[in-house]
Amino acid sequence: MKLYFLALTTMLIAMIACKDDEVDPVVGEPRLLSYKSASGNSKLRAEYEYDSEDRIKRISWERSTPGTTRRVDEFTYDDTGKVIEQIRSTSKTIQEKTTYTWDGGHICTSTIYNSTDKIIGFSFYDYNQVGQLERVETYRGEGDVGFFRTDSIGFTYHADGNLFKMLKYISDNFGVMTLLSMQTFPEYLSTPNPLATVEILPIVKMQRELPKGYSVADIDNNSFSYSMQYVLRKDGYPRERTITSVGDVERTVYAYDR
Repeated sequence: MKLYFLALTTMLIAMIACKDDEVDPVVGEPRLLSYKSASGNSKLRAEYEYDSEDRIKRISWERSTPGTTRRVDEFTYDDTGKVIEQIRSTSKTIQEKTTYTWDGGHICTSTIYNSTDKIIGFSFYDYNQVGQLERVETYRGEGDVGFFRTDSIGFTYHADGNLFKMLKYISDNFGVMTLLSMQTFPEYLSTPNPLATVEILPIVKMQRELPKGYSVADIDNNSFSYSMQYVLRKDGYPRERTITSVGDVERTVYAYDR
């Protein structure tokens, strides 16, 4: 009994001595459990579920504008841990299925099926010499005529590996690709990013750190700037994010498993 009270007293002393500016011991990386975003009347909530290998198993989405829509994305992996399928459903009804084909350590193609298991589109992925996603070419079906390239996206990166520019191209009726918009991320904070602003593939993280902001220029040379501020936890992960642009503010709150 004396040993019990001695241990309890020691623990209480340690708790009292702990200061707010001390960093808690880090036990692995925290997993994102959910986030909530709000901008005007528009609200979005996403909840994440993981399998026994800490891979994302399911993402449940709820959006209100103010009418409410719900969606679920479910992921399947092969025996080596590579994602091979993503199923998107609404109200438990499958709307779209995407399968992924790998070449070594990279996804090289994805195929999209509709609710009747008919192929409605596919994409090809190219990588640069250091393994970064460099270009995406997307094709969509046009009735019984066949598949046509509808859009293309190109990517460039900073020296530290974070996304620098994303250039979107769109095809006209003759297959000619025209630049539609360019999104630029000039600077990043040196702190981990749990939720990338740009996500093309579920396993490709193009923004390992938090962007300070970005700009978007369209085909008519109109430019729009967005600044990003964060409230950070002691371990550097964001607790809150605020994106500010002319006439609009979007606030996002994150929740983790620890």
